[in-house]
Amino acid sequence: MLKLIGDGLLAIFQTPDDLTAQSAAASNALAAISDARAGLKEEGIAFRAALHIGEIHYGNIGSGKRLDFTAIGPAVNLTSRLLAAADEETGDTVCSAAFQELRPDHAELVSEVTFKGFDSAQQIYRI
Repeated sequence: MLKLIGDGLLAIFQTPDDLTAQSAAASNALAAISDARAGLKEEGIAFRAALHIGEIHYGNIGSGKRLDFTAIGPAVNLTSRLLAAADEETGDTVCSAAFQELRPDHAELVSEVTFKGFDSAQQIYRI
């Protein structure tokens, strides 16, 4: 699923509940971000990214007059909050502890933050 949000986008990749498939998806996400940065650097365009793995709910949400295909749930909320923290804490690309567990060789712990909507502190890793 891909959704344009103003000057941003939300990309969701379905992965089976299988550690090997999830690790491969994490590697592919890192490669895609690297490729995008390289291509956009020539144009002078920079961007931030936040990576997380978790369960979401998606579909048409709204009313009969206005439906929007979107994703909701704690995983979406955490990813959004991580992206907002990327400016303040780390810069370009951050990930959650769940994503870091899949690719520990690519992530460095920078801080722990308690985000609105979450009871406990969430670790923020820099890619």
